[in-house]
Amino acid sequence: WVYSYDVKTDSIIPAKIKMAEQTRKDAQLVRVYLDNDTHIDCTPDHNFVLKGGDEKQAQQLACGDSLQAVYRQNKKIANNSNEYEQIYQPNDGKWQWTHKMVDNIHLLFLFGGFLFAYSIWFIVLPASSIQTLFASQIETINAINSKIMGEAISSSSIFLQIFLNNFKVLMFAIFFAFFYGAGAIFVLTWNASVISAAIGGFVKEKIAIYAASVGSVSIFNYFHMFSLGLLRYSIHGIPEIAAYFIGGLAGSIISVAVINRDLEGEHYKSIMVDVIHLVLIAIGILVLAGFLEVYVTPLFF
Repeated sequence: WVYSYDVKTDSIIPAKIKMAEQTRKDAQLVRVYLDNDTHIDCTPDHNFVLKGGDEKQAQQLACGDSLQAVYRQNKKIANNSNEYEQIYQPNDGKWQWTHKMVDNIHLLFLFGGFLFAYSIWFIVLPASSIQTLFASQIETINAINSKIMGEAISSSSIFLQIFLNNFKVLMFAIFFAFFYGAGAIFVLTWNASVISAAIGGFVKEKIAIYAASVGSVSIFNYFHMFSLGLLRYSIHGIPEIAAYFIGGLAGSIISVAVINRDLEGEHYKSIMVDVIHLVLIAIGILVLAGFLEVYVTPLFF
């Protein structure tokens, strides 16, 4: 993994090296001198990224061109803490904690791993074990469904009920991230287990229907139904989880600001504006997720 530059967002991001190999032998080289008294030897057609995202070959560079660079510094989170690295983000001119930036990527993989593992266990375990291990998840799903079936008369009522439930989860993600940063992981893990129980229940239901009509079930049918179940809940599940990630980020920003006493200084207004923007974006994504769940998913499943 290395520091990389995202042209679309004008930001520094972690990225995985896909290829590192020798491209040619005995090639002509040029020397590019930098303003920090260092230099880079490369081929004349080697591309360099300039500030703003434009590219130039080494042979086209001129004195005064500004290359996109990675600026790093070490800073204490609190007065009595160790120093941690920060990365300067060119898109907003602010310093970002490196471990926070990397955690966002890792959390996506973590959630995907939880979702896949829980779904598989829900499908393969016997019914008695499922009722014990996934009792809370099944109860949550039944509570949501029964409330919707008991109160909803129109699609708008269903949409409101689903949105309010997701909004509560978003608030938990924000508060957990604020009071205890790793608490947001609990929210994501819980949601992964609930979605997995829903996917597993969908797969088992469809497999039972297929077995009753055909008389046998092959491994292909399991994979087919699992793919359908994953697709069904991914349509609205992906934006929901994205909203929870954004909410957790908002809570983490407030938490770090409190620790650094930034809320007492001149940065108070900009910090709160950023937090409010993130929360509003998360709420907007939840509205979209609710719309997809109520009006789009039923068209296909």
